[in-house]
Amino acid sequence: MGRYRSATLAMMALIRGFCSSTLDAFSTSIARFSPATWWRLGILLAVLVILTGMRKTVLDFYCVKGPSMEPTLFEGDCFLADKMAFRNKTPRHGDLVILARASDKEEHLIKRIIALPGDTLVMQAGGLYLNNKRLEESYADLFQGDSRNLTKPGIWHYSFLLSSVNRYRYEPTGRDWGPIGVPDSAYFVLGDNRSKSMDSRSFGFIQHHELLARPINHTGRRLRKLAPLRRDSTPGQMS
Repeated sequence: MGRYRSATLAMMALIRGFCSSTLDAFSTSIARFSPATWWRLGILLAVLVILTGMRKTVLDFYCVKGPSMEPTLFEGDCFLADKMAFRNKTPRHGDLVILARASDKEEHLIKRIIALPGDTLVMQAGGLYLNNKRLEESYADLFQGDSRNLTKPGIWHYSFLLSSVNRYRYEPTGRDWGPIGVPDSAYFVLGDNRSKSMDSRSFGFIQHHELLARPINHTGRRLRKLAPLRRDSTPGQMS
């Protein structure tokens, strides 16, 4: 036991001596810093603090994962997003938005605003009609693959059917459903790749407080692969 104790004490003394010499060398190096170097370090630290704060409240960097926004955005496309965009403003028809549903705040999605509060929306033969006018959706890939596999609205939408709908005969499909009315402070969102997107058809309306940010530059592929795909910063449908 005495030999083990002596060896342990010797090892501790060696570590203490090494740490002491390292700290002394570090202190000596710091003491040699010129005032200009201290200014540079201070500015660098201030910039890092500001950037960290901006990422939480003003700007953030996102990358897309999944095919739900093709052909507008592809997996790996990255962009900056304005996190102040919806603090005191409401989105407009056609805006791209980054959102996190209250039921799953860890999953960020990027979708397109289709209908605003007070709008009526119906799909007939695969075409969307907003307030009785056909939407010209040049940005959307409406029927990639088999159009019969298009998602039809979930049971949630029965509560928002207009009174003109005969509920006894109503049989919604992926190509024909509605019309529904959008309630206050709610938005109907869709992915541009209609056959490969989980969106309002599945989870219902999005509330204003679930809108996180608006993409600033979604030209996508120019910034592709500049950032890793991480769950905490990857909007887009995970499919």
